[in-house]
Amino acid sequence: MALSRLFSIEKEWWESEPVAAYAQRALPAHLLAIGNVYEAVRVLSFLSDRLRPAETRDRWLRYLPQILEWVGPTHPIGLEAREHAAMWRGNAGDAPGAADDLSLLFADELTVYGERDRRTLTTGVYLARYLNRAQRFREGLELVEWLLPIVSDLLGDEDPLTYEVRKERASLYGVNGQTAQARAEYEALVDDLIRVGDPLRPDLLHIRINLGMWRQHDGDPHPAKTELEQVLPTAEALWGPLDPRVSIARGVLADCVGDLGDAEAAEGMWRELIASRTQVSGPEHPNTLAARARQAYWFGQAGDQEGAKVLMAQVLSDQERVLGLDHVNTQFVRDALAQLQGDRP
Repeated sequence: MALSRLFSIEKEWWESEPVAAYAQRALPAHLLAIGNVYEAVRVLSFLSDRLRPAETRDRWLRYLPQILEWVGPTHPIGLEAREHAAMWRGNAGDAPGAADDLSLLFADELTVYGERDRRTLTTGVYLARYLNRAQRFREGLELVEWLLPIVSDLLGDEDPLTYEVRKERASLYGVNGQTAQARAEYEALVDDLIRVGDPLRPDLLHIRINLGMWRQHDGDPHPAKTELEQVLPTAEALWGPLDPRVSIARGVLADCVGDLGDAEAAEGMWRELIASRTQVSGPEHPNTLAARARQAYWFGQAGDQEGAKVLMAQVLSDQERVLGLDHVNTQFVRDALAQLQGDRP
């Protein structure tokens, strides 16, 4: 069977162990060697979800120079391959690298396709997402504010891409310190999506978790607690109790419980989250360290200020070692410890 036709075989044969092993090991290289760039990109795309994110990233980055050598960086196939490589760089944990790659890709797609092309606009949404994850919040917000009127005018208010832009804008409002705007945007998104579908479908569940979070951050823990208690049972049944989205929701719910006056219960809930996050991600993952900081805070609020100082100092030491002195999470814990020690109001 010709290598260039191998991708067209039956799905069941593709998923057999010998064929999968061969495809992962050599097929993209063979296709590129004979100049069949289109099939090589299809094969790499097909294999992407069958490997770990770091392996998929490395595979795309290994073959990308050969792909671009054949077709050039602004050919549609080259642009597609660059998008895959950038997204898998981000999926593997390199948000700054993904943001840089997507920024270059977005500029080229604006030139090749124009600003009113769905491919360009989709890349713009991906870029905004990774600017957010790379903590380039202001750039991300400026981008989604530019994208939204174009996407809405071109595709309509109920197109999935329009909702994606609005979700990114809501998140970026929050991380830019515009808490009330984040809450309002999430409330509008929930209302609009409930109007057109099931209020407990997966994408809306995640938005409702974010709404609960920003209601809590906006100083309104009671409706936040109600929202989270409504969605958590379905979220846990759908995604499992150890899913990161469920973990975020449980953390916000713990803070709501504390804000409403039960600091001891909040501290216990965060202690449980430390255990589950350690199980999923390990003791030095940023999410585990963040849970330890919240548990220390509520330990103090429950009455043991000296114990809270000890716990917070331990978290700070670990964050400085793991995340670095200048990381935003490290600075947050440093400020929290200073407040416990009475050095800051």
